[in-house]
Amino acid sequence: MERIRPDARRIRRDIERLARLVAPDEPPFTRRAFSEQDRKARALVRRIMEQEVGLAVRVDAAGNLIGRRGGRRQGPVIMTGSHIDTVRGGGRFDGVAGVVAALEVCRRLGELQVAFDHPLEVVVFTAEEPSPFGFSTIGSRAMAGLLDEKQLAHTDERRRSLAEAISELGGSPQRLEEARRPAGSIHRFFELHIEQGPVLWDNGARIGAVTGIVGIQRYLVGVLGRPDHAGTTPMDVRRDALAAASEIVLAVERVCSASGGMVGTVGKLDIVPNAANVVPGEVLLDMEIRALDGSRIRAAAEEIRAAAREIAGRRGVELRWPAPSMLAPVVFEEALTGEIERLCRELDLPCWRLPSMAGHDTSNLARLAPAAMVFIPSRDGRSHCAEEWSRWEDVAAGAEVLGGLLRFADRQ
Repeated sequence: MERIRPDARRIRRDIERLARLVAPDEPPFTRRAFSEQDRKARALVRRIMEQEVGLAVRVDAAGNLIGRRGGRRQGPVIMTGSHIDTVRGGGRFDGVAGVVAALEVCRRLGELQVAFDHPLEVVVFTAEEPSPFGFSTIGSRAMAGLLDEKQLAHTDERRRSLAEAISELGGSPQRLEEARRPAGSIHRFFELHIEQGPVLWDNGARIGAVTGIVGIQRYLVGVLGRPDHAGTTPMDVRRDALAAASEIVLAVERVCSASGGMVGTVGKLDIVPNAANVVPGEVLLDMEIRALDGSRIRAAAEEIRAAAREIAGRRGVELRWPAPSMLAPVVFEEALTGEIERLCRELDLPCWRLPSMAGHDTSNLARLAPAAMVFIPSRDGRSHCAEEWSRWEDVAAGAEVLGGLLRFADRQ
């Protein structure tokens, strides 16, 4: 079978074109979902889809931008794609590499006159990153039937509702149900993405065969002490909420460090009254635990909670430990992960098995169809920053693996 050899120069050109469509008054390379720059970037991708790749383009009710390549038969589609929005101060490759690689594969299929039995769709998902409306993966949630009217009513700092923002993208939130893909309508879903971590780079691998996407359990833990004068309150009678919270942070680090393949983070503390001369009376901790095994997440959370109880008792503070929010892990089919490895052997590309420690739109699409992810290395593991970088030849290699994966799915 003839190889689908992508053109790395076109890949570079398209990524660089999108990298210029960023907010001028924000850190590079910021392109937040629903912003003016996001709309301009979507318009560019639409032109590429229509004029350079020859896809039939539409915007669904949730604002997802979809380019379609017809198949010899009607029926379920093979879908691929990613996102083009960024976090504030994000990089040039996160999401964008997956969209550009998918479009280059479609270009090459056309140039090689390769026909598929299944229709093929390339999707730019709406708002994969955390959005001004308080949650992420908005477009893929809608496809999976996980976006509801209550969420559409969320507002941003401009008091614009999510429904209004989706309408500005050309979506039709009043017909949101039409964005939902019924069971059996998607044959397979694949996403190429940068790893966003150091594993591939450190091990000299060109491709990551992703085994699954970690589950994420989040807690908003309250530590209740007593505010007192910082100068007149003796150390041995203080009920310092921040000192107790600090020990809990270290307990999260200790428990998750002792368990390979798991990470735990306290990324935010809200301190009350947050004054230099007052013993902290209350602290809220945003805590999360990530792993590919949900039972291990629950066991780690219970161990951390037990440590927190001991800390609270010893320091004379109270704990509020509400029920967590939980994003379930996704484990990919072995047949698809194995096919990525087989393709890499055929193409002589060093490959490494690993889970995705970050969330992706694929988590939602995996509810609808067998799914897989192809990772490419991130230099020094950097991502969500201006220093985020992947080599052009690695993006092209990932695109070739993606093309082989699409052809494999079409034969199934």
